[in-house]
Amino acid sequence: MKHAITLFFSFLFCFVFITESQAQNKVIISGSLKDTVTYTNLGLTSVSAVRASDSILILFTRADDEGNFSISLPENEKYILMFSHPMMAILNKRIEVKNQPINLGEVVLSSKTFILEEVLVIGTRAITIKGDTTEYAADSFKVSQYANVDELLKKLPGIEVDDKGNITAHGEKVQRMMVDGDEFFSDDPAVLSKMLRASAVNKVQVYDGKSEDAKFTGVDDGVRIKTINLELKDDAKRGSFGKIELGGGLPGYWENQAMINIFKDKRKFSAFGIMSNTNKVGLGWDESSKYGGREGRDFSGGDDEGGFRFEFSEGSGDEFGSMGGSFSGQGLPKTINGGLHFGDKYGANDQHEFSADYRINDNRVSVITNQRDQYSFADTQYINVKENDRYKRNLNNSLSSRAQIFIDSATDIIIKLNGSNVQSNTESDVNSYYADMNNNRLNESNTQQSTKGEKWNGNLDLSFRKKFKKTGRTLISTLSGSHDNYHTENAFSSYNKFYNSGEELSYNQTKRDTALTNSFKFKITYTEPLSKKIFLVTNFYTNYDGRTSSKMTYDKTSTGDTLNQLFSSSFDYKVWTYSAGTSLRFDFEKYNLSLGGNVAYTDFMRKDLMGRLDLAPRNYFNFFPSISLRKSRRQMDNFSISYNGATNQPTIDQLQPITTNQDPLNIVLGNPDLEQEFRHSLNINYGKYELLKEQYYYVGAMSNLTTNAISTEQNISDQGVRTYRSINLPRSFSSYLYAGLYKKIKAIKSQAGINLNGGYNQSPSIINGETTATHNYNVGLGLSLDYNRDSTISLGFNINPDFNSNFTNTSPIKTEFFSIRNKFNFKYSFPKGLELGTDIDWYVREKTSPSDINNNIFLWNAYVSQSFLKDKSLVLRLTGNDILNQNIGYSRYAYNNIVSETSYNNIRRYFMLSLTWNFTHSSAISTPKKDPNEVEHADTNPDAYQEK
Repeated sequence: MKHAITLFFSFLFCFVFITESQAQNKVIISGSLKDTVTYTNLGLTSVSAVRASDSILILFTRADDEGNFSISLPENEKYILMFSHPMMAILNKRIEVKNQPINLGEVVLSSKTFILEEVLVIGTRAITIKGDTTEYAADSFKVSQYANVDELLKKLPGIEVDDKGNITAHGEKVQRMMVDGDEFFSDDPAVLSKMLRASAVNKVQVYDGKSEDAKFTGVDDGVRIKTINLELKDDAKRGSFGKIELGGGLPGYWENQAMINIFKDKRKFSAFGIMSNTNKVGLGWDESSKYGGREGRDFSGGDDEGGFRFEFSEGSGDEFGSMGGSFSGQGLPKTINGGLHFGDKYGANDQHEFSADYRINDNRVSVITNQRDQYSFADTQYINVKENDRYKRNLNNSLSSRAQIFIDSATDIIIKLNGSNVQSNTESDVNSYYADMNNNRLNESNTQQSTKGEKWNGNLDLSFRKKFKKTGRTLISTLSGSHDNYHTENAFSSYNKFYNSGEELSYNQTKRDTALTNSFKFKITYTEPLSKKIFLVTNFYTNYDGRTSSKMTYDKTSTGDTLNQLFSSSFDYKVWTYSAGTSLRFDFEKYNLSLGGNVAYTDFMRKDLMGRLDLAPRNYFNFFPSISLRKSRRQMDNFSISYNGATNQPTIDQLQPITTNQDPLNIVLGNPDLEQEFRHSLNINYGKYELLKEQYYYVGAMSNLTTNAISTEQNISDQGVRTYRSINLPRSFSSYLYAGLYKKIKAIKSQAGINLNGGYNQSPSIINGETTATHNYNVGLGLSLDYNRDSTISLGFNINPDFNSNFTNTSPIKTEFFSIRNKFNFKYSFPKGLELGTDIDWYVREKTSPSDINNNIFLWNAYVSQSFLKDKSLVLRLTGNDILNQNIGYSRYAYNNIVSETSYNNIRRYFMLSLTWNFTHSSAISTPKKDPNEVEHADTNPDAYQEK
């Protein structure tokens, strides 16, 4: 720990020292601008200073009304001063700045009328700002020859890609990625960035995309989706490229993949296939969860509709809880994933669009977990130890499509259709016990389950959109419907022993769960312009959700299966919602303001199909206020603040009055009297990206105050059985703060970053009959330094300390722990195709008790690769993963009155030999990149660097 702290402060010192060292001495360059013919002053002429060594724009200004200018530039550099006036030819003047002021005197510009020759300028622009769009010229940033788009994105200033493929642009997570403005694999950034070759990309455009309806109506609804659009080279649109990789290693690991992309003008076709048990090849488990079955039915309105939310939870246990098969790192995975994408445009002017995606995911995981939960009460403490040996498989087939048809220039129809089928198989063996702090057991349990399930899902959305003659007057109507059908069958057996009473309890049962859900929704939105900047938006919608749910338990006896009434239920639910609302939107150049609200009436009907309960209908009447202000002088400098109110309805499992016994030591009860909660949410954000300094910073805060909060009542008996149910308590509160600064350090060609985050959560509960409040604090710091020299050397270092504190007002026990994570990576490419790389991930975690396991780990990975063939398209690579064999699976968190620690099996040391062939049939993709410092003839306007 001492070494870690020393390393932390050393890095902090270096970060501050290096940053401060960039404050070089500045030298003033001045002069006055004249017309060569009339010899009059040329006021407001633009003056740009471009560094001669790399063509980077350093400073931009304008002359005053009299034509005088003055700029300050760092000393000991050579520059090109570019003078631009609408009536004059561009003039470039080379200067060398030392340590003395420079007075250029009268700088004379020539009228375009007298200029017949081209003007010599330097290179092409690497970065251009066009309105609210930041555009990067892809060929100005060097990457390895066969790199995918994700490697290119890592080189672009202001864009980050983490080790899981998540993309951040200018401080915000990228939610959508397009190709030539079109959807591609459901516009999923993680999929697309690994599918496309960087050499096929002409430009990378980053902007805050508006919602589909806002783009149609022209009225800004305040919705922003951080978007990256990849503009392909013309030749790349008529070619094909891809790769094939085969890999095998010891002990028993393999990773194989094949990808192909074929583009012809507006038509796109892509396919990929993956087989791996290392979770490191191309597309992985994280992406697959975005296709196919959803985790329950969630019906909630959009921004205009207020915040009504009702959720149907699904499945027995977690058989359908992670339908896409998302892998969190616990256990040993095996994945077989594949996908097809087709997109095309039709019509005389390519106005009609069609795209379709098909995905298949066969994901399996074998995991052994050992979990230790410590419960703190006012007068005592307990521990619950659980060992779970589980195997799970999900086979998911999904198909989605989208068509946009234009009836005329002002009217279109959008059709979205998707469906999925998921088959799930789970085997589990759980041993658990409760004990006091002296490890005297109160009980013990062994539970075995074998579950098979299948789920079908289908969704259809139809949208009709119409623009009227009056600018801004629009009508949008949407009709959507969905159908879900699932069933599971669970063979369940359990043996339980209670030491205080000597009682023994056994179960041998079959559990059959089925559910059928149908829903539809109709919404209509009308926008009326009150002026060029003020719009009145009115909406109405009605929503129906109906569900029949059956959870049946049968005791296995010598004479056959017998229905167990205690652990069985069958309910019919119907939810009707009607909502109407209006809002005023002010869409000005520098800000967007929205004021409004919705009223909603909800009719919730429940029927016990087994005839045991008489459940009265529920009616809710709600008002959902909302206000938002977004100020943005340009995309690189923005501020937003918003408030909205929303309800959260109880889930079916929280309401359903049924006792479950799938974990006999932890009994969940339903609460049919549970009411809705109301949440007040406030969000504040500010961010600024300074392109010329290549730095950006952001700060934000969010808080939630929930009244009539849905919380938990729990009791632990003297036999150690924990029983809990959901209840309403007066309020809960949570807040979160975050800030970050990332800066390009040009002297050492590196980027440094620092970020800070902190959170506070106060949640009430009732524990053994006593009302208590749990307080949780979390503070984290992140420091990073990344160095890249072309595509030859890459060096990165990150350090992330974190502190947690958790306590309740009824217990003197406070749980506090400190952790720190250090990451280091290095890559060096030799001229003849040889490449070496290594990365280190070092975790240091403070123990919370003497019984804690050894949870400090040092992960070291390394590889060596060699490229072959004339174009270096064949790569042989040897990889060592977790070379020191220290990858201990471990996680820890604290919530309410519980501190939970889990250890688990995972992927540890292995060595992999792989062979990769990158193939291409496109001149644009295979052509070597130009040197961005090359001098060429071009008509470069320095004003293009600025916002238009």
